[in-house]
Amino acid sequence: MSVLERLNAKQREAAACVDRHVRIIAGAGSGKTRVVTTRIAYLIEECHVYPNKILAITFTNKAAREMKERVESMLGPLAHSVQISTIHSFCVRLLREDIRELGYPRNFTILDSEDQKSILKELYKEKSVDSKVYSYPSMLGYISACKSAFVSPVQAKEMAQLEGQRIKAGVYEAYEKRLKDMYALDFDDLLLQTNILFRDFPEILEKYQKKFDYILVDEYQDTNLVQFKLVDLLA
Repeated sequence: MSVLERLNAKQREAAACVDRHVRIIAGAGSGKTRVVTTRIAYLIEECHVYPNKILAITFTNKAAREMKERVESMLGPLAHSVQISTIHSFCVRLLREDIRELGYPRNFTILDSEDQKSILKELYKEKSVDSKVYSYPSMLGYISACKSAFVSPVQAKEMAQLEGQRIKAGVYEAYEKRLKDMYALDFDDLLLQTNILFRDFPEILEKYQKKFDYILVDEYQDTNLVQFKLVDLLA
């Protein structure tokens, strides 16, 4: 029995299309995740693709767990060789292996939101920034938006025209220096530094391009620029 038989006609068409780039557009609850997981099983069982040559990327831990469970139910132990993870987890594994090229140790620290807030509190004191005017969440949102758009602290300062923009750009610059001194990365850095690694070290990019023959991205429409660029480079 083919794994495709559990799908309807349109779903089978999407799952069995394996020779070119495919974009699936469908509403909530219409079976997109089922199609993606069935496509993985189809590639392995009927196209004889090695499981470790398939990368499936999601954007939440819950979605990654669900995808792993569904693939395991279809493939059993074979599913363990398929790399299914959030895009951040994928980048963490990659950076642990190759980030020394960027001057970081392999055991770099990953900051959570509380760590970030603690750093901002210190910087606000040093720079006499009022947290009532520039709240910590809004500042972290500004920094995240800059990183997601590949805007460096230097570029942020150059673009700043209003006093408030200059203050935020100054905090961003100090925040980045503090992280560098700590050999620490925040969640946005995991994606940004992977992009930089691929950009500056083509041989590392080539290694990962050769590692995967098929890349599947769940909820692809929700990718921001830095996420899109990462997948685009890999493909």
